[in-house]
Amino acid sequence: LGLPAELGELEARLGAPLDDRELLAAMDRDKKARGGAPRFVLPRALGVLDLGVAVAREVVADALAGRRAAPESARAAPS
Repeated sequence: LGLPAELGELEARLGAPLDDRELLAAMDRDKKARGGAPRFVLPRALGVLDLGVAVAREVVADALAGRRAAPESARAAPS
């Protein structure tokens, strides 16, 4: 579909960085959020997904902050 798969790709298309606070606020408004926690689909193994996994807002905020601190090469190739 041509949709960006990573935030960095979306930022590149927009030509501007995304604000972490605005991203968190959008996740709070998402229809899948429950009890103040965004919910995610997390891969556990090849072909195995956990659906609707609640992730604490602080964990998501730390992950968003960490992507800015990580060098580009570390983000490009997960180990």
